[in-house]
Amino acid sequence: MSVCVQSIDQIGREKSRDVLMVTFTPPGTSNHAYTHDRFDWEQCNTRNEFIAWLESHQVDYRWCYGFWSDGLLSAPYQGHIFIDVPHDKKNEQYKLLDAWFPDDEHYPSNARMWYFPLEICMRNAHHDEPGYWDDW
Repeated sequence: MSVCVQSIDQIGREKSRDVLMVTFTPPGTSNHAYTHDRFDWEQCNTRNEFIAWLESHQVDYRWCYGFWSDGLLSAPYQGHIFIDVPHDKKNEQYKLLDAWFPDDEHYPSNARMWYFPLEICMRNAHHDEPGYWDDW
């Protein structure tokens, strides 16, 4: 079954707010800019445990790509997840999420939470213009 997966910056523009994304890498990989088409994200234990945690805490999420670059037409999906929680330290769901990622020393070694301010997401607003993707 095909799934339409949006980039994190497109989601930020759609939501008109800052957004959060969680990325995963193979165990033992410390480079969180990692991309590789052989990464078996479906079998990533940390990702599966995190999704179970999200669901048990009723935190909305969906698959996403990372920040989309001009000229990038396709990339393998790497298991990234958009977390539909405002970046607000007073928000109860954000507090729960923040507790799962307490600090750099205690992150699971192959998971990382990223924060994208709306201002950064707007850099690609031209991608939403009618006909933008027709020229590729």
